[in-house]
Amino acid sequence: MRLNWFKISYGFLIVLMSLLLVHYAAQVASGGHAWKTGDWLINYSGGFIRRGLSGALSISIAETLSVNVKWVTFLIQAGFFTAFVWLTLKEFHQFKRDSKSVLLLLSPAFAFMFWINDPAVAFRKEICIYLALIFLLKAFQKSEVKSLWYWSSLGTFAYAGLSHEITVFFLPFFCFAIFNHYGLTRSSVKSIAQYVVPFLIVSVGVLLLSFYYKGSEQSMNAICASLQPYDLKTDICDGAISWLKYDAKFGFDRVNELGATVWFNYLVLATFSMAPLLFLKGDKYFWMMVVAGGLFMLPLFMVAVDYGRFISMVYTATVLTCVWTRPHLVRNAWPIHGAVGFLYAFFWALPNCCKSTPGKGILGDALSSVIGF
Repeated sequence: MRLNWFKISYGFLIVLMSLLLVHYAAQVASGGHAWKTGDWLINYSGGFIRRGLSGALSISIAETLSVNVKWVTFLIQAGFFTAFVWLTLKEFHQFKRDSKSVLLLLSPAFAFMFWINDPAVAFRKEICIYLALIFLLKAFQKSEVKSLWYWSSLGTFAYAGLSHEITVFFLPFFCFAIFNHYGLTRSSVKSIAQYVVPFLIVSVGVLLLSFYYKGSEQSMNAICASLQPYDLKTDICDGAISWLKYDAKFGFDRVNELGATVWFNYLVLATFSMAPLLFLKGDKYFWMMVVAGGLFMLPLFMVAVDYGRFISMVYTATVLTCVWTRPHLVRNAWPIHGAVGFLYAFFWALPNCCKSTPGKGILGDALSSVIGF
């Protein structure tokens, strides 16, 4: 009997994502996580501030329903997470006859495996952006634009932007989804503009608000005080919330402290992360999107040290866009030997921050534990 590697990989991913959700639920039950939970609890207690919408909404719901804010936040995160995982796997199932295609999802740079290799970076706010992108891709998937999906995307994009300004740096992927649709249908510039401009307006607004309402130590203290009535860990403010007091210059200095060895490591890792895309016989517009998406993310590498996250974001957004707009590229990809794909998926990892060497991956870590290396 011949094994169906596509179904095995699908089952494997579903089990891993379920375990990741259960693991995080246990963390929330014990008071939350300084980064995964804390990031979503930034709010407007000290006045309007960048990244504050998610926390303000969670606290408002918690007070209205008399529920602990950590569970409200968890349910919002779990909703975004589940929708993203389900919609991605549902759409990717069209490649079930091309078993090697699943390597795109098993790559350590794709969100699923990136989170599994480092659970501390799971459930961060980029899941909102991934979901907004999927909504937009679904809106323009067929010849007729689906308005419900479009407005769902724009609303989610705005929510994501007011919850974290990193949303703006995904803009090339959103624009490509629209331009690609109207390029295929040969529509007028006016038709394209009516869908692109709202995203541009939201993006400019988010950037301006982020610039004028950066945050400070005072606002950080006000946020921490607002969270004290809830059953949260004492260090809940030591992660994402504490970084509100730092500006871009502090981030730039942190980047400089990394040094050439770390920079080179992540350059190699970025190249290695994009390797599965090289097996796709993409057209020039697809590669232009990949380059534009990468270039748009470059400023992040200059002011923050989460290099792994940024690389994963580019790769994940590229794969999602490819699956919805260029499915034939996945079906007609250059063949790759199963053993090579297996080694690629499980024997290296993309560390989030500040490492001078690659991670070992799921099986690499297991093997190291067995042989004591």
